[in-house]
Amino acid sequence: MKAIFDKLLRFIDRATLFGAWGAIAAIFLGFWIIIIDILMRILVGSSLSFGLEYSGYLVAISFFWGAGWALNSPSGDGHIRVNLLMERLSLRRARQLDLFASVIGLMMAALLGWAMIDWALGSMALGARSFYPSATQLFWPQILLALGPCLLALAFFAKIIRMMRGPE
Repeated sequence: MKAIFDKLLRFIDRATLFGAWGAIAAIFLGFWIIIIDILMRILVGSSLSFGLEYSGYLVAISFFWGAGWALNSPSGDGHIRVNLLMERLSLRRARQLDLFASVIGLMMAALLGWAMIDWALGSMALGARSFYPSATQLFWPQILLALGPCLLALAFFAKIIRMMRGPE
């Protein structure tokens, strides 16, 4: 059983690392779209028709895709955490509270992921397109966005497994 969980944890760690690298790529690409858009406005007098739209998608994707890796980052401080209550509890109670909060986080991330996948599938079924000049099929950015909460749910699941196993 330990070998199965070890493989699962390695898979989740790789998936969330992929999400982190995807978030970095989204930030990088969004940055260059904005820079090129600004330069075109200055030099040519017109901008990229898709610049505002796609940079917005990329910012949202970068936020969501990096969340799973940040939760289980090696330094342990990827997300901001307020420890006012945790510091006042015994170690056992603090671990119980952390486990409880992680289970709630898992449920919320899974629910958000499910809702976003449903949203994307609904857009695909309706053939919904953006109102910007590019008329992008909204399914594509929405399904990419939905991957983020799914990665976060996996990260919470991995955190719960690690907490249940105890210190290694």
